[in-house]
Amino acid sequence: MIQPPLGLLTHLIALRSALDEQWAARANEPMVHLDSPTHVKLELLPYAVSEMWHAVTSFIGATHRMAAKLDEDIPIHPEYFFLSDADRDVLAYSIDAFMNAGRRAQNAVLPYLSSALRQSLPARLSDVFTKQGQTDLRKYPVLEIFAPMLEAYWQADGQRLRAYRVLMEHRTLVAREAFLARSDAGTVVLHMLLPSNPDAGSPTELIYGHPPVHALLYLEQAFIALVRFAESMTRPLLPIPLPPQAYIIVANRMAPLRTRTVFHPIPSIEEISARVKQFAQA
Repeated sequence: MIQPPLGLLTHLIALRSALDEQWAARANEPMVHLDSPTHVKLELLPYAVSEMWHAVTSFIGATHRMAAKLDEDIPIHPEYFFLSDADRDVLAYSIDAFMNAGRRAQNAVLPYLSSALRQSLPARLSDVFTKQGQTDLRKYPVLEIFAPMLEAYWQADGQRLRAYRVLMEHRTLVAREAFLARSDAGTVVLHMLLPSNPDAGSPTELIYGHPPVHALLYLEQAFIALVRFAESMTRPLLPIPLPPQAYIIVANRMAPLRTRTVFHPIPSIEEISARVKQFAQA
C-alpha cells in the first residue's frame, strides 16, 4: 500500500488490512485479493495525499531553482522581478496538481467509512452535505457520529479547496502572476496570489489581494487541514485491539492584475516538512 508522506496517516496501513480481512470474511474468501473491491478503493487516499505533497514540494523546488538562476537579478523589495509567463506557468502547474489531488483525497475518505460502516456512500464528499453545508443525515443517518468532523472540515477548508478546483477546471487560471524579490536581509520572497472568492460566478468577479491568499501559504494550510481531516475520520475506524495478523505494505490570459504585492518567504523542503508534521498531528 502506498504510504502518505512524512510518516503521516500511517494507521491507514493497518486499517486497510483490517477492512480487507472483513471483506474477505464476508465474501467467504480464504485470503485477501489485491483486486478486491475494498483493496482497490482504499488505495486512493494515501496515493492522493502523497500526490498533494508532491505538488507542494514541486512548487517549492521550482521556485528555489528560479531564484538560483536569477540570482542577482532579483531586486530588494519594494522593487521586484516579474516572472515570465513560462516560469509563472511552471508554478501554476503545481497549484493545479495540488487542487486536483486534494479533491481526490477528500473523496477518498468516504470508501473507508463505507467499508467500515457497511453502508453505501456517495463518490463525492460534497454530496454528503446539504446546500447549507450540513451533513445530510436524512440520506446518510449512519454519518451522525461523524457529522461534527465532516462539517468542521467542509465549512473551514473543504469547500474552498473544491471551489478552487472547479474554478481552475472550468473557468480560468487560479494564479495569474508571480514576482520575486529580496527582503532587506537578502531572503528571496515570492508574490503569487489566489483569488479570495473562488466561488465567484464569473472570472471577471474574482478578487485578488482583498484579503491576500498567498499561493504557497494556502497549499501548506490546505494540506495540513486535509491530513487532519483524514486522520480524524479514519483513525476511529481502527479495530481495538488490532487483529494479530501481520500487516504487509504490499488558457486565456487576462490583463495583468493591479494588486498590492504580498510576498512570502520560500521555505526549504525541510522547513515545510517540519511544520506540516507539527500541525498535522496537533
